[in-house]
Amino acid sequence: MRNSVISVLVIFGIGMFVFSCEQRDSDEVTKIYESAYQSLDTNLGNYTTSFNKENNIVKTKGFWKHFFRIVGADALGALGGLKGGAHGALIGAIVGSGQCAIKNYLLPKAQKDKSQDYIVYDDDRIRKKEVDEGEIRDIIKENKKVTANNMGEFHNMYLNEISAEIDSLREVSGRPSTKSSGKNDITFALTSIVSDKVVPSMSLEMRTEIKETVDTTNKLLQSGNMEELEEFFAKKGLENHYKILQRYINNLASIEMKNNTQKEQLLAYTQGYLNIIKSSSIPKEDAENICGAIMVAINSNTYWERRK
Repeated sequence: MRNSVISVLVIFGIGMFVFSCEQRDSDEVTKIYESAYQSLDTNLGNYTTSFNKENNIVKTKGFWKHFFRIVGADALGALGGLKGGAHGALIGAIVGSGQCAIKNYLLPKAQKDKSQDYIVYDDDRIRKKEVDEGEIRDIIKENKKVTANNMGEFHNMYLNEISAEIDSLREVSGRPSTKSSGKNDITFALTSIVSDKVVPSMSLEMRTEIKETVDTTNKLLQSGNMEELEEFFAKKGLENHYKILQRYINNLASIEMKNNTQKEQLLAYTQGYLNIIKSSSIPKEDAENICGAIMVAINSNTYWERRK
């Protein structure tokens, strides 16, 4: 009996020792993770302050009321769809944009152009790229791999492809019978349209989750409830992603787009911002996801600027 008790105590002691070691390892990993994000936040803050000073950029007031609801909905939609991988992020971004058009957040109707200007990020360099209508169809038909570098490009291409559907849903959403009870059904219809284009095999569960994320995000953006919006993404484990994206879009809204010099400033700022994220010590997957959302933001800005 005594030997049995001793054996149990020994096993218990070993178990507690292993648990203690694992706990210390877990705590150490958490500290490294948090330290990496703190360092990145400091570097991005210093970079933004320095860039604005050198280029005489002044923070724009009224940012939350207008600009963030447009570009922010797209970029945050990308974060909200991350559970579905890169394609889920792309779907979330497109649905976020489409919902803004449907609800008419100071946006005109979507329209098709013969060609489109895109912004891509290759080899740590950001550049403009023009693609005509035929090339757009070929690229979408090939369904090439969605990455952080080309997510913004795909976002704009698919918006063009579903512009007619967006306008149809806008008309339906404006009818008295759908203004309240049908609101969520309209968003789900949009989610289904986009999913069928991007990933036809996406599960109903994932489509529903993306729809609900976009609904919540845009509702909080429209109301200007930024604290609750941050809490919403924190619950999804994306608080750091959100803060980095928020800083970028906040400054993006401050850069005027009235001439080529200012447009080049936007590209330069974005390239520097992306390069800092890419070279940071945060997890590689996190960096890719954040950069993908930023590429959605800058391409969304380009897309809707042409429709003012």
